[in-house]
Amino acid sequence: MHMNLKEGFKFFKKLHSKQKYNDGEAYYPHLFRVGMLIHNTLILNNEGNKKERNNLVIAAFGHDSLEDTKIKVEVLKKKFGDEITYLII
Repeated sequence: MHMNLKEGFKFFKKLHSKQKYNDGEAYYPHLFRVGMLIHNTLILNNEGNKKERNNLVIAAFGHDSLEDTKIKVEVLKKKFGDEITYLII
């Protein structure tokens, strides 16, 4: 199963769209920052192949999904497959 980074981020942004920090600031930019931190670290250190990097970044976008939303593991598996879901869990 393949999903590009833009599609992955869009999914998790929507999932967290109503989540806010105490000051009212939207939460989803945090997901993007974590994903980009992982992406840039992997690129700078020349680690992983394209598929591995892609999976790790999408999992980083979704790292708070199970604890902060009502999404179920089964939904993540259907949308992203076992590899990305395992990384999120």
